[in-house]
Amino acid sequence: MSVVQWFQILISDCKTFCLFLL
Repeated sequence: MSVVQWFQILISDCKTFCLFLL
C-alpha cells in the first residue's frame, strides 16, 4: 500500500466523518 493511497483513504474518511457530523 502506497502513501498516496493511504492519504486518499484518510481524506475520504475525514470527509465522510465531517458529513456525518453535519
